Amino acid sequence: MFVQQEDTVEKGWSLDLRWLVRNDAKWSSFVQYLSHCYRKINNHAQFLADTEKLLKRTYAYHRLSKHQPDLAEQLIDSTRIYAEQLHKLSTGVLTLVDSTGFSPESVTELLNEKSSLSLGADDWSPSRLFRAGGEGMREVIGALLKVREMDISAIGSGDKRIDCQHAGFGCDERSLREDAVRLCRSG
Repeated sequence: MFVQQEDTVEKGWSLDLRWLVRNDAKWSSFVQYLSHCYRKINNHAQFLADTEKLLKRTYAYHRLSKHQPDLAEQLIDSTRIYAEQLHKLSTGVLTLVDSTGFSPESVTELLNEKSSLSLGADDWSPSRLFRAGGEGMREVIGALLKVREMDISAIGSGDKRIDCQHAGFGCDERSLREDAVRLCRSG
């Protein structure tokens, strides 16, 4: 978190967590942590009161407060603002954040996308979803490939990115989608 905040400031971005999680994959883990804590505390006012204490439990915040105390204060304020967004989410969405490893923004977008899939209620049963040549799984994988946390090219930083070519996959969204379709057809 310490490095990503410095990186964010260097880019001239503000610490708007909703915007950051949509534009920089590195922030997803942080907002997932906040979502998890929010769900566990299960009390909006208590979460707001405990925000600083929650952040102080992290090594990254400790480092940030030592080296850039003003930025650490901004992070506390940004977290409290983000809590207002968490407050608007259902407990179901917060539970999905915990169980999927996706940010609240990604879960919400995926749930919205689910309604646009051409799958009926019966199509979600395992026997129909996983049948050979089934269109349902292709649609689901296509929707999942749009989720930021599933973007292989965004994983890692600097020169430590995953080499998808050596893993036998393409590196852009179109080729990943083609690989997913190929895998569904072969399975």
